[in-house]
Amino acid sequence: MTTTIHRGTRVAAALALAAVVVIPNAGRASSDRAWASFRADVAQACRQAADGILRAEHTTIDPWGSAHYGLARLVGTVPGEHAPRQVLCVYDKRSHAVEIGSPMPINSAVRTEAP
Repeated sequence: MTTTIHRGTRVAAALALAAVVVIPNAGRASSDRAWASFRADVAQACRQAADGILRAEHTTIDPWGSAHYGLARLVGTVPGEHAPRQVLCVYDKRSHAVEIGSPMPINSAVRTEAP
């Protein structure tokens, strides 16, 4: 009888150990896939929203965005111009609405004064 109890305890311990090792990694893999899918959605939505404003040649996605928004920077050319420009894109994580900023020169800064 003692052998059966010890064997059952060992089996339970082995199953518990397996769960501790496997379950967090399964969640991480799922999370990694979810974040990759999120980044792809942001890239596609931002490129689509920028179409006609900017011919995007390069898109940089903030890997996780902010608490509520996906964020991207698109670099390319404005139709009729040759100098590269950039636009910023904001993707609402909840509604999936996208907003594009105006094309800006890449190597210049706009100075503002503090109020």
